[in-house]
Amino acid sequence: TQSTWASFILKLLNKLKSSLGMLDSKGAHIICNLCSLLNPYQVYYVISQVLPTNFDNDRFVFDVVKILNKILMINVELKELRNELASFLNKNISLLFISLYKC
Repeated sequence: TQSTWASFILKLLNKLKSSLGMLDSKGAHIICNLCSLLNPYQVYYVISQVLPTNFDNDRFVFDVVKILNKILMINVELKELRNELASFLNKNISLLFISLYKC
């Protein structure tokens, strides 16, 4: 369910924030793996919902969004999501873009 996803992502982001250097060293790898195993749209959407409501540290939010952008640009598994975001043909994709932009 959506609340289970949000809870998991919140715990993951808290762990990445609290462990010194973990976001930089393992954050991208963990998020890439989640996107490969699960629906990349859902991973990105839930992160975009959890970040602004649970983290007021602008630097941490900036770093997570920077990692999401990097993954989106170079990861082969996210090609479909990348193309959908570029086309804006799907309402859910538009909502994801708006959500990510707000972060």
